[in-house]
Amino acid sequence: MDRFTIMKDFIKKNGKKSELSKGHTLNESFEEYLYFVDKGILYINQDNADGTTLIYKIVSPNNLLICDKFKYFYGKTDATFYKVPIRIIKNNNGLYNLYMKLLVLENIKKDMFIRDMLTRNKLSSFLSVLIRLSNTFGVVEKDMVIIKIKITQEELAQYCGTTRENVARIIKQLKDKNILDTSSHFIKVINIEEIKKMIPCENCENSVCNSF
Repeated sequence: MDRFTIMKDFIKKNGKKSELSKGHTLNESFEEYLYFVDKGILYINQDNADGTTLIYKIVSPNNLLICDKFKYFYGKTDATFYKVPIRIIKNNNGLYNLYMKLLVLENIKKDMFIRDMLTRNKLSSFLSVLIRLSNTFGVVEKDMVIIKIKITQEELAQYCGTTRENVARIIKQLKDKNILDTSSHFIKVINIEEIKKMIPCENCENSVCNSF
């Protein structure tokens, strides 16, 4: 059983339901709420002063979401989510304890993501993103991992904090080494273990190493 199931059930039962259409954005006072994404995929984006956009998180269904005021929601698909004011969570001891555990997990994930993006070279940063996407959206078929989200090279670049040209070059390198296949709508990771060796991967739990 998911350790946050009680929290998810509470938000879905007592929270305000919202819907965001594919390609649309939403800005609001995110820091005041705890969110539960019920259906669809949300990007949590941030626009920079230089005109570039960074993808901060890619949130899959059935997941809790903490966001701050400097970001905004982008509907990768049609999405349905619920929100509850954090002040209500704080008034319930059981929920507040879960919320604090969620904050700790959030900080660990944030620190690891920043480390991977800033202290590794472009190839290793991209590979760490592939592992996160595999852990979040991956389905194992015929000894390969199919990442079941249609993500463009531009979006991968925004997630890695690099350029589309760099992403294209890295993908070509991985395809030439028979590690990656992009011939279909979804990215296929042919050899996930080789990618883990190349980083090198610390084999963190999926609850830490994911895209949300």
